[in-house]
Amino acid sequence: PNEIKEFAHQLSYSHVFNEHISAGISSKLLTSDIFGSAYFNGIQHKAISTFTLSMGTTYNNHINLTANTNLNYQLGASINNFGSKLDYGLEDVFLPTTINLGILLSPTFKLANSMNLSIDLAYQAQKLLVPSPPVYLTDGDGNPISDEQGNYIVEYGKDPNISSGRALYQSFYDAPGGASEELQEIMHRTALELRLSNNKQNFVALRFGSINQHESKSMYSAFTAGIGIGFAGFSLNYSYKEYQEDAISSLSSFTLGFNFFLNKADSSSKKKS
Repeated sequence: PNEIKEFAHQLSYSHVFNEHISAGISSKLLTSDIFGSAYFNGIQHKAISTFTLSMGTTYNNHINLTANTNLNYQLGASINNFGSKLDYGLEDVFLPTTINLGILLSPTFKLANSMNLSIDLAYQAQKLLVPSPPVYLTDGDGNPISDEQGNYIVEYGKDPNISSGRALYQSFYDAPGGASEELQEIMHRTALELRLSNNKQNFVALRFGSINQHESKSMYSAFTAGIGIGFAGFSLNYSYKEYQEDAISSLSSFTLGFNFFLNKADSSSKKKS
């Protein structure tokens, strides 16, 4: 059998502009010959090599609601995996370029001298920046009709045979079903954590999360729940994930960790009299 070789080389840079705004950019060089020298329909697959870019920015701030209540919040946006289409020998394939918009709200309630209750509520919207499959014009037998150049004639939607650069903006208005279908293409991710902590190293946490997309666009959705316990720097976490797909129905996992603080001032709160 042929040896499969895949490599990824990544270079990243991030910069903090001030106490609120930061940004980053990452470049990646990918090479793969996962199909080896396989032939399909008389055409030999070939190794691929591509260069991708990802970039994003984050804004964070906090508000003192009361003497014992703070609200931290973050806003983020990114474009991931932008690059040229992949040519495996049969047809060009788009990279899974995505745009992501997210928000994180983190109120913290001081219950006692060193006891805090924190709530993390996160939401992320993700959309693929690739062409939506169009509806082609067909004849009486349901076969697609071609033009003089041999290309299928699009009846609803837009021609998907475009560059990856054009797909960045055409993917927002090319769905055959119009704006309603564009909204169905958005994947929604939500997460919630409730954490009761004492001196940061001792805590009990409950976690919930979900991934959802309209059933017409994806058969994938998931729900997750978990619990975490920490004491003297040690932590034990359990998570349960339930998938609505045939390949995997559920998955459970345990993780054990240890954290320590080099600065003692960070591991406990001190009160001046």
